[in-house]
Parts: sequence; structure tokens; C-alpha cells
Amino acid sequence: MTNFRSLLFSLLLFLSSSSLYSQHKNAVFIIIDDLNDYIGVMGGHPQSKTPNIDRLASQGVYFSNAHSNAPICAPSRASFLSGLYPSTTGNFAFDDISQNPILNNTKYLMEYAVENGFQTYTTGKIFHKSKDNPIGTTGFKPDQGPHAWDGTNTMVHPSIPEPFRSSGGVLDATFAPLSDIPEGGWRNNYDAKTAFRYISDMDRDKMADENNADYIVEMIDRHEAMKEEGNDQPFFMFYGGMKPHTPHVAPQSFFDKFPLETLMLPEILEDDLKDTYREHYNNSSFDKYEALLASYATEEEGIKRYLQSKLACTAFADSLIGVVVNKIENSSFADNTMIVLVSDHGFHVGEKFYLAKNTLWEESTRIPMIMKVPGYEVSKGKEVTHPVSLIDIYPTFKDLLGMDGDTKKSESGAELDGHSLRAFLENPNTMDWEGPNAALESVHNPHSDDIGQQNYALRSEKYRYIRYGSGKEEFYNHTKDPNEWRNEIENPLYTEEIQGFRIQLQEMIPHANFINTNYIPYSFYDLFEAYDLDYDLTKSGYSQKDPSTKMEVIQEGNNKFARCISQGEQVNFRMKVKDLVPGQLYFWEGKLRCQETVNYGAFDSEINTSVSLTPEGWESFSLSLRPDAEKWNKGLALTPYISTQNFATLDVDDVKVTKAEVDMLYNYTVDKDLLVVGETYKFEAVATPNDQAISWSVDHISGEAMISNEGMITPTVSGTCLVKASMTGYEDVYDSLLVTIWDDHPDFTLSIDALTDSLEVEYGYQLHYSLSPSLNQRVIWSVDDESVAVINKATGFIIGKSRGKVNVIAKLYDDETVFTTLEINIGKEGIISSIDDNIKDNIRSQQYFTVYPNPSTGTFIIDGDGLIAKYHVYNSLGILIKSAYSDRLDLSGQQAGLYYLVLENGEVKKLIKR
Repeated sequence: MTNFRSLLFSLLLFLSSSSLYSQHKNAVFIIIDDLNDYIGVMGGHPQSKTPNIDRLASQGVYFSNAHSNAPICAPSRASFLSGLYPSTTGNFAFDDISQNPILNNTKYLMEYAVENGFQTYTTGKIFHKSKDNPIGTTGFKPDQGPHAWDGTNTMVHPSIPEPFRSSGGVLDATFAPLSDIPEGGWRNNYDAKTAFRYISDMDRDKMADENNADYIVEMIDRHEAMKEEGNDQPFFMFYGGMKPHTPHVAPQSFFDKFPLETLMLPEILEDDLKDTYREHYNNSSFDKYEALLASYATEEEGIKRYLQSKLACTAFADSLIGVVVNKIENSSFADNTMIVLVSDHGFHVGEKFYLAKNTLWEESTRIPMIMKVPGYEVSKGKEVTHPVSLIDIYPTFKDLLGMDGDTKKSESGAELDGHSLRAFLENPNTMDWEGPNAALESVHNPHSDDIGQQNYALRSEKYRYIRYGSGKEEFYNHTKDPNEWRNEIENPLYTEEIQGFRIQLQEMIPHANFINTNYIPYSFYDLFEAYDLDYDLTKSGYSQKDPSTKMEVIQEGNNKFARCISQGEQVNFRMKVKDLVPGQLYFWEGKLRCQETVNYGAFDSEINTSVSLTPEGWESFSLSLRPDAEKWNKGLALTPYISTQNFATLDVDDVKVTKAEVDMLYNYTVDKDLLVVGETYKFEAVATPNDQAISWSVDHISGEAMISNEGMITPTVSGTCLVKASMTGYEDVYDSLLVTIWDDHPDFTLSIDALTDSLEVEYGYQLHYSLSPSLNQRVIWSVDDESVAVINKATGFIIGKSRGKVNVIAKLYDDETVFTTLEINIGKEGIISSIDDNIKDNIRSQQYFTVYPNPSTGTFIIDGDGLIAKYHVYNSLGILIKSAYSDRLDLSGQQAGLYYLVLENGEVKKLIKR
């Protein structure tokens, strides 16, 4: 009976689903640029305001673990519009996709829709370049404007100070409301071809995204008219929203939603980069973040100003998504039109000290993905936590819209890489999905075009695994560390999981051995596994002194390796290694096999010795290399070699040149970098290469300790010491850790600086902590009820959301047994500042007027919707320093600091004077 019921249920579900598919005749695909997780339903920033996206999520299915396969505009869009991974096409960056043979022979989604009888429309930014749109831009072309204008060219908005002004350029360094009119006015398009008319927010030209939304509305109306005439044709509409991509320009009302003084900073850990391999990412994006911090009176102000613009442009994008979705819902097509909303990638707003996209960390890869599909009301408002990615969008449309036919134009194209997400629409918790259990992500390695040498990540439901082209790895446990603050790659607790990801990545990217090139900075690694049999290795950077020598790949069992056979007397196995750092120590290692004596060494290095040995079977070799600066500057590459005489065949495997490094690891017997006199602790370190010996030493600063060759340390005098692990024989290759020595076990007490009064709803307050005894230790903040208040985990800035009581918890990052709590009442009158009581009430009502500093003139422009009012300026002590009747405020001659602008009608704004 049970089997019969199951069979009957499955049959009914199939018949119901088949009926539903036949109704899904229309589709609207909403693609937003640079939209990260700063939307309400995703919780990326607690103060985001995206009611329309949130409502769409409540009406459809929200994929909370969705990711971009290439987190930067051009390759991401080429990927999900073709349905092919970058690792399939080799398109990882900003190459001309019209020249890519695989993409050229694969039908893009809009082409496939046209072939399947859909009236297809595109407007805005769909591809990175509008010329790549195969059906032509039927609506509006992408426009990143309006831009500030100097009368001749576009420019960075004059409100933006140096050095961020120069670091970010016209696009990335501009953030301002439309009401902050630059001296030359606003212009459309990057090349500033046409003027953008602005009188006020209510009297102006429409921005590009507003035109795009209007175009979708117009096309819906056109199909309504066609339907009334009996010509109901299926449509497929692509809406490409530009914002919140830079420049961050939006109407004033969207900036007003996010008063600077109330904004919570992104959660940024001060030493977050110490266990990452940041060198694999664009250094300019780290520089932009540093320039932003240096451009304002305080670092906090710089972050808040940029954050405000990001939130404002996101809210602006959300309002236009509302226009599109509302039009569909209020049309006769509401019951047979599927709506899919995604972003092309995420965006860092200072997390990991980065201000951009194109990393393999969570902030860059995680995207919104929402699907509202008529007929799946059973899953309405549900969340899918299974990892999915943009590559699954094309096959989902294909499946649900009943499109058929080959997605390839010819055999030179490729089959779709993704999988339909229909199973999750039927059951958001299903485990029965054909797709992978981890989302594949990639970032271009500028040092190689080889697919196997790119930077990759896998994001599963619980973990993120990153493997760079250099062979470096990062691993994060999202169940315990959602901010990716701790790289667990060396944690033995995750050995099995990490190995599983390595295997899975190799299966998904057959080329991914991270080999075949000697152009990766600081590293060369070649297992020969990715080469075809009989491959001539002289085509891949290897060379022979004797041209009659043959060097090719052969296989024994499951292992491929290099074999060198000479028609002459001598066999040479050589390779040139580039991009090494002069003076840095490296090791050339591998395995070899030969029946005769073998010599190996290196040319063009200060170490030119040769070592002879006679292997019996496979034998490992290792040689230290330190490029000579004088020779290196003359353009001489370092050339390690192996040679043999007497016609002897030489076999070589596992060849690698690795940078010599020492990394100290925390051991469970070393607690919070502090030691107690008389007790013994064990330190550990790992050397690269891993067979190199470690030497231990202690530099006494104010304390003293003894340490053994095995890293066993016994403190003898309280104070501080520097524990150092170095590579034996190479004292300049080391890692160190500063430790504090105590006479006895310290009894830590953690306290929170208490509020003397309750916290006002939607009013921010910066909490602080005290740790006794004092120690440079991180504290993590949280609240027990986020419906009442939210708190920045890294900084302790708290915002009240609704009336009630909330417990604030502060605890040591590495020791949860040291914590404290504080109960705060939300809703009563809160602390404002030490300003005169006469203006405290006014300062609370910061909501109407905004002040924009212009550092080039030393003045502030007051925007009040065209009003000019009498104002008064108070300093931070509440002392009146200026009164005037004007729309400009001149504070030249005043000291840098905090000021308050109070208008005669009681409205007030905070000023920061540089």
C-alpha cells in the first residue's frame, strides 16, 4: 500500500509538473551589476533597505548559498549567458569573447530563446559589452552615468578628496547624490557625449536604470495589446540594472535613507589578511581601500561615506526592481511568467581590506538568486541552502520554459555545464539533485593562460576551499566562521574534508594539477600528470643541451613522468624558472631514476655546485637556489639541470621549485600567546619544503625563557619574548611569535563600558570593552535577539531596532570561556553627547538636510531641496561658532574636528571638517 501511494503521489506530481511547464510561456530575467549580499533577506548588512527584493523572495524561492562562477563582470556574464564554466571556454577575464572558438559555437541564452519562438528583448547591461549581444540591444545600451563633468571631460566628483580621488578614478572614486551638482554639471555615458539635465530630484532626466525599467513596462504593455488582438506570443525579457555598480550616484532621497552617523561599519577584522594569500588578487583594490581611509578626517568616516553610497545605490536598484516586478504582477501575465533575479557577482566593502570584487572569498562570490515561478506555490517563501551557482540559470530556463534543441551551433561548441534547479523549486530541502555538492568559482591568474593554472574555489554548504595557481590553499568552516576570519588549511581536524575538496576540484577541472608552467611567481610545480603520453616537453619550457635528446612523457601504472633519452653521449634535463625574487631562498626538488651517476645543479645562481649520486630505483633530490641579484638584473633566468653520461636513460618526476618559508602553528598547549613561569609548552612550525629542519630560538625582550631543539619552551622570567622558528642552515628564513610570560595563570575579566542610560531605537552607540589583565586580544560581539538590536561583530557598534531588552555578549575570539554580558533597554531616551542641552533634541532629529564638504575650496554645500535657510554651527562642546543665511558654509580657519549644523527650523546635520 505504501509503495502504491508513493507511486501515485509521484505520478500526480509528474502530471502536475508537466501541466505547470506548459504554462511557463514567459520569462523575465533581472540581472543586477555588483549587487552583493547587502539586501534584507541575505543579511549582508543589517541596515540595508530592499523591500522589493525581499518581497520577491517571500513570493518565490530564495537560494541563500548561490555564487558567481567568475566574480567579475565580463567573464561572469559570458559564462552564465552561455551556460559554460570559464574553465570550459578558457574565458577568465576581459578577453574579446567574439574571438573565443567555444563561445562562438555555443548559443547564448537569448539566441536559444529566439530559436524556441520567444519574443526576446534586452535592455541595459546584459553582456559586459553591448556589442556582444547576439540579438542586438533592443532597449537601452548600458550607461554607467551620470558622471561629473568639467566642461570638457568626465572627472572624479569634486566632493571626493585625495588620495581616494586619484586611486579610484572616474568610476570607482565617485560617490555622491544627484543633488550634489558638480561645477560643470552631470553628463551621460563614460565619454560624456550628452548632458544630464538636473534641476531637482523631481525635475531631471531619468537615469539609465530608470529608462531600462520603463522599457520593460512598455514591452509588457505591448504584449498586453498583442494579447487583446489575439496575438499572445511568449516573451523573454532581460533587464540589466547597472546600479549599484560604480559610480555610486543616485537621487538624494536614497542617500537620506542612510544617515552617516547611524551606519554600522562592515565587519572587518584588523589582522584578517595574516593567514590569507592576498598576493593572488589585484593589489590596486587593497590600495583603494587604504586610500579611502586616508582621505577623510577619520577612517570611520571614509568607510561610512562609501558604505552610505553603496546602500543608497542598492536601495535605488531595488526601487526599480519593484517597478518591473509590480508591472508583471499587475498584468495578465502574472500567472504564466517566471521571474529570476541574480547579480553577476558580489562586492567587498572593506572586508579583507578590499574594495572591489574578483576574489575567491565569500563577499565577492556570494550573490542574490531568487526565482518566482508560477505553479510552485508550495515552495513560496522557502530558502534553499544547497550550494548552487549562476551556471545553473541557463539549464533552469531551458527546463522550465520547455525549450528544446541543441544549445551548440556546431561541434566546436560545448554542452551546458550547469543543472536545472527545478528540483529545489519542488522541494527546497531535496537531496535529490543532479548537480554538484559545491559551487565552482574561478579568478584569473594573470601569469598564465593555462586552465589548470587558474585560481579556483569550491563552496559547499559548510565549507569554502580555495586553491590558487601557485598551489597555496585556504579553507574556511562557515558553520563556525561565516566571516572567513580563520584559514583552517593547516588544522588537522579538517584533513579529510580538505583532501575531499582537492579530489573534487580535480574531477571538475581535469586540467587542474596547477602545473605545466614555470611562470607562476615564486613557484614551479610539475607532476606531469596533465600531459598526454609521448608529449614533447621541450614545448613547455624544458630544454636540452644536445638537440638529439628526446624528452617525452611516459607512463608506468597510474604514474606519468618525464623520460630523457639521448642519441648522443650526454642527457640534460633543464628548465628556466622566471619571476623569482633575487636574494630569496628557493628549493629545487623532485625524484629521479637512472642507472648511471647523475649530476644536478643550477646555472646563473650564486649556488653553482653540482651533486653526484647514483640512484637505485626512484630517489629524491633537493637543491637550494638563491638567485643572484646582479645576474638577475641582467635578465638571466635561473636554470636548474640534471645530467647524466654514457647514453643513460634519465627519468624525472615531481619537479618543483618552491619558495622557502617557515610558518609557526598554534599548538593546543600554547594558550592565547601567553605563557606561565615554570610550565612547559610545545611550539610547532612547518617548513616549505616540508623536509627541511627547524631551529628554535628566543629573543628576550623583557622576559626570559629556555627553548629546546624540538620547540619545547619553559618560561623563567615574566615579560615578553619573541619565539623564532628558522630553517636550519638558513637563518634568514623564519617565522616568529611574540608571547607574554606571566608569573601565574592570569584570571581574565572582560567588561563592557556600560551605557548610563538606555539606547534609543535606531540610534547607534559604540560599545567598548576592557580586558584585565590587558592583552592584545580580539573580542567578538553579539546580541541575543537581533529583532531588538543588531551589533557589529568586529567593532561593537550597536543599533536599536525595536523597543525591548537585549543582552549584549562580548567574548574573547580564541577563548569562549572568557565573556561578559550587558543588558540594554531599547526605546528610552539615549545618550547623545556632551553638547549643550538646548540643542540635544534638535540633534536627534537628523533627517532632512545634508551637507557635502568640498575640500578643494574649504566650503560645504548645503542641500535642502532648493531652500536657503539661516543656520548656526556649534562645535563638539556645544559652543556657537558661526551663524549665517546661505546655502554655503565656510569653516576655513577652524580646527579639524566634529561640528553640528543647526538650521533655524530645528533640523541638524553632523559635519566633519578636515
